[in-house]
Amino acid sequence: MPTTEDFEGVIDAILRLQDTYEISSGQFVDGSFSKASNSPRMTASDCFEIGRYAYENGDKYHALMWLMESLASLELEGSKHSVDTILLHDYLIYAADDQGNPRHALNHAKALLQLSPTNQKTISRINNVINWLNKEILEDNEVLISQGQPIPSQFALPPVKNKRLMKRATTQEFKNYESLCRGEDVMPNPYKHTLTCYYSTVNNHPLLLLAPAKIEVLYKNPDLFLYHDVISDAEIEIVKGLSTPLLKRAVVNDPKTGKLITAHYRVSRSSWLYDQANHTIATITKRVGASTGLQMETAEGLQVVNYGIGGQYEPHYDHSVRHYNNCRSFTTTFISL
Repeated sequence: MPTTEDFEGVIDAILRLQDTYEISSGQFVDGSFSKASNSPRMTASDCFEIGRYAYENGDKYHALMWLMESLASLELEGSKHSVDTILLHDYLIYAADDQGNPRHALNHAKALLQLSPTNQKTISRINNVINWLNKEILEDNEVLISQGQPIPSQFALPPVKNKRLMKRATTQEFKNYESLCRGEDVMPNPYKHTLTCYYSTVNNHPLLLLAPAKIEVLYKNPDLFLYHDVISDAEIEIVKGLSTPLLKRAVVNDPKTGKLITAHYRVSRSSWLYDQANHTIATITKRVGASTGLQMETAEGLQVVNYGIGGQYEPHYDHSVRHYNNCRSFTTTFISL
């Protein structure tokens, strides 16, 4: 049975995919984000659980959009509501106000009063909420007047404001990370007109004489190469068969305790395969060494990583200290299965 961690992990994956690939919550709800196939429509309850989870974890940006989707989906469900309407409006009051929408928050507060006309405890609490929302609106009006802007009519709600406020999401490094995931070109390549593809036996290496390495130059200074057809389909199946039973949640080193822990910025399962485990692994290692010209005696084992759907490893440095002048140079080889 799925655990709470599984449930929350799925929500995190949805929100991550939504941001990275710029998929609107509406596209997720009606399943129209994929050209290959449409998914079943999400219920108001589905949307509410995502919105509530985001709100409880301080993510008001996603909370507001998904709670609004839940409210819109209720209208399509007719009388068979899959979510408590009172609870939904209650969350929307605070989510809307936290994102700078006091007028919309006031609207939800009034709707909540209509839904609970006899609950004195709720009436007292919401009346207090309405009072401070009215004060916020008056202050907002004063700011608009001082800026020479018109005051919104009390009968017409302004567009909902919902800005993504996560600090790491506003850095250029993180923006580049998401853009690269979308396949966008974030950095001009001044060497593009000089890039080539070629066959190489890498100094007549015996393993490459009959099947030369197929090399594509992607960038110069620093050198970045793409090697084609490094691993066969049969070898891929062997790697998957050996690694799958060994897969465990990937961990990172906690700089405070020195212990290995799971982290939200690294979501995947991984395992390690070594040359001694199987002849095929040893063959792949030798082929990498032959194709790149690198000495493999000091190389790490073959790390196999499965990111599933919505997994990630955010931008990071492979050494512990970001600004480390005496860091020993190294090369990382990726093989896509």
